[in-house]
Amino acid sequence: MLGDVLGYAWAYSIGASSPEIFTELYSLTPLVLVFLIAILVTGIGSAFPAKEAILKIVPSKIMLVRGGIDIKTEKDGSKRALTPIRLKKEHLEQFSSLIVDMAQSHSYSLYGIIIHSYEKKEDGVKLNLSYRAISGLSERIADYDVEVKYVPDRDFYNVELIVKNIERSSYAYVEHKALMKSMLYELRDELLKITVSEQWTSSRKES
Repeated sequence: MLGDVLGYAWAYSIGASSPEIFTELYSLTPLVLVFLIAILVTGIGSAFPAKEAILKIVPSKIMLVRGGIDIKTEKDGSKRALTPIRLKKEHLEQFSSLIVDMAQSHSYSLYGIIIHSYEKKEDGVKLNLSYRAISGLSERIADYDVEVKYVPDRDFYNVELIVKNIERSSYAYVEHKALMKSMLYELRDELLKITVSEQWTSSRKES
């Protein structure tokens, strides 16, 4: 609405400053001008508040680029991916419980992350899962053991994803490697959804 008003005012001032444009104020060209300026003003006005709102929700204050996730290879061959989630010690148990709830809901999935089993541990949650995707006319699937691990960092715990079982057979390795980034990205998204869920936010207000 604000963009429409400012866009019309700007376009009108442009027309009023030029007799040639002013005489055509009710033609199609000024209407298009109003529309384009309204979109520009609205976009600029909404960009910064949206960013501020996101940074308030994400605990680590890190903005993420869709599709981008850094994966590091450890000495033992396992893969490690960071998330922007940081937790206090007193919140670890509840976060683990919400991960279990998420795991149960994904046990019936047909595509994407399919979680077969889970195990709550002191420093996180271990997930045994498959990731199934469609590529062209074919279906691709790979199995993973993933640890959602709480890594201490001063007064907080960073949430990291560690893939333990790295397939070595030729065909399985190709599928495993090809789908791993998509799997980790989707799993990270599911964890971020927990941080904005009603159960999580309501408990933060109470504490």
